Amino acid sequence: DWLDAELGEWYRIKTCIEGFPDFAAFNLKGSCYPVVNRRLNFVLKNRVELKYLIDSELYGEILRYIQPYCLKDSFIPPDLQSYKIESLYFDTDNLLFYRTKKSGFAQRLKIRARRYPDCPESRINLEIKQKFRDFIYKTRASAPVENWSHFLENPLVWQPNGGGQAEKDAFENFMYHYRLYRCHPTILIYYEREAYVSQMDYYARVTFDRHVQSARSTNCSFDIGAKDWKAV
Repeated sequence: DWLDAELGEWYRIKTCIEGFPDFAAFNLKGSCYPVVNRRLNFVLKNRVELKYLIDSELYGEILRYIQPYCLKDSFIPPDLQSYKIESLYFDTDNLLFYRTKKSGFAQRLKIRARRYPDCPESRINLEIKQKFRDFIYKTRASAPVENWSHFLENPLVWQPNGGGQAEKDAFENFMYHYRLYRCHPTILIYYEREAYVSQMDYYARVTFDRHVQSARSTNCSFDIGAKDWKAV
């Protein structure tokens, strides 16, 4: 009842192309996700994403099954089996994004900054991830590691990193949502990902995430003391 009273009724997604949503544009009555009525050409991936919690025995069975069809992701260093991911999630003062996920809404939004510590040339990715049931719509722009948070307050000085207009549009999309909801850093998530890419399909991936940890965060920093991490 408390969620219905605060957020109101979810509207149906408005933008569909041939029965497949082109961009996850949502609207909440009162505190709204704005409905986007235009086709966006800077969506990084339109995909179906399914997640499962499995044990080590099932992991081994799945790995054996996919071996004939998949190769290890080229992003993984040759001498390693996985790569590290750190994501800083933004939310509103009343944790709107967290609560819509916790309540199981089919339409959800995530705003995050992500980096890959194992990659020496890694930049900070500024990402919007929107979900409609099992469909994922993701946009990404990047910024230098050294001063990436500077662009949140001074977006006009940001420059695309080889992505041209598509990356510029993605950055504007990030800043639009970041400012609309008056977001601030909330939580930092770390895990190690073992990833495989299909040889049979245009785009299909199987990933295994381990050693998931979290830490509360109130600033735009990925430097968290070891004692602040908690296993998930």
